Amino acid sequence: MSFKMSGLMSLMIIFSMKAQIAASGCSTQPQVPCYFIFGDSLSDDGNNNWLVTSAKANYSPYGIDFKGGVSSGRFTNNITIADVISQHLGFAQYIPSFTSAVASPEVDISYGVNYASGGAGILNETGYQLGGRYSLDEQLKFFNVTKLKLLLFKGSETREYLSQCLYTLDIGSNDYINNYFAPEGYTSRTKYTPEQYATVLINQYSQQIQEIASPERNSPSGARGDWVAGTRPSHRLGIEELGGMRGLKSEPVVVVSTICSLWAWVVVGVTLYYSGARKIAVFALGYVGCAPAEILLYGASSDTGCVDRINSAVLLFNAELLELVNQLNQNPNLTDAEFLYVDVNNVPLTSAEGFTVFNQSCCRVTGSDGMCDKDVEPCTNRNEYIFYDNFHPTYAVNVRTGPEAYKQILPLIS
Repeated sequence: MSFKMSGLMSLMIIFSMKAQIAASGCSTQPQVPCYFIFGDSLSDDGNNNWLVTSAKANYSPYGIDFKGGVSSGRFTNNITIADVISQHLGFAQYIPSFTSAVASPEVDISYGVNYASGGAGILNETGYQLGGRYSLDEQLKFFNVTKLKLLLFKGSETREYLSQCLYTLDIGSNDYINNYFAPEGYTSRTKYTPEQYATVLINQYSQQIQEIASPERNSPSGARGDWVAGTRPSHRLGIEELGGMRGLKSEPVVVVSTICSLWAWVVVGVTLYYSGARKIAVFALGYVGCAPAEILLYGASSDTGCVDRINSAVLLFNAELLELVNQLNQNPNLTDAEFLYVDVNNVPLTSAEGFTVFNQSCCRVTGSDGMCDKDVEPCTNRNEYIFYDNFHPTYAVNVRTGPEAYKQILPLIS
């Protein structure tokens, strides 16, 4: 297919999506006009389905309790914590994955997009041994794609529209599971103490969060001058950066590449200004040292039943993340943005709530990747399990932590 024909295809896709956005509507009014989700497998709703990776969940028994029993790509038996939050926000449908939005013109993005990717981390190298995944840096690039698409549809209303949306970031667990405490393939544990590593992550995370929040960082009008000079800045719309969604194995890569080509032409030719995000919630990491996979690898403490040194390292990160949120709220360059620290680790998940199995997976796991064995029936008493596979929580957990997360987020959107 010629480059010119690719651009024509993109125009057809874009304008057909314009009609979809204009015609869409919810039966109830959500508390925010749109919800953008950044994260890892705890929030992934299918972004990894087309990737060549071991970190995907588009097969049975994942989704066994999802509507229609569909294995949608969510790493659990039903819906994720992000889905539960979207329900409480009043959205009539779940927030679509980015890959579904670019592959299917009928997908409505006006209510937000989910960029979360299983295996993703704050650091780009995190999870490389798993195969394809979209790191937080790549998710930020996809966010810029979405913003330009919305601008084409909403015009001058885009800036105010995006400033009213909710943005959540729930990422960092893989930087410990599939980097610092990975049994092989990484040098981070020999290079850094846990305290130093937490600081490395927070420094990177700070830049990434500000990439979302700062209008100046997200202004293609500034990018236009850089592009003309031949020095395109990071996280801007570009064919090489956005067209090659690393690890894709089939049709969506064609759609993404052609669409991004057209968007690159638009950005170069037009001076635009985007507002940064205004309502940003960042999640504390959970106690990943309690995951069955980590217990099998390192052994559990007799006192806690978890790998204490992993949880101790995670708590160092959480403490620095809380401090970062406080600093961002005091940043004079981000006075229009508000940041919130969300921590659901204190939600009770005990026998009093009906849980009876705390350190084993509900589904059968025989592989070293900690994922469910394909097409093998899981346990029937799923509501009694904390973990569905060797890493990810069951819906029974998500339906408890999700409402608490929403409760903590509520002041941000009220």
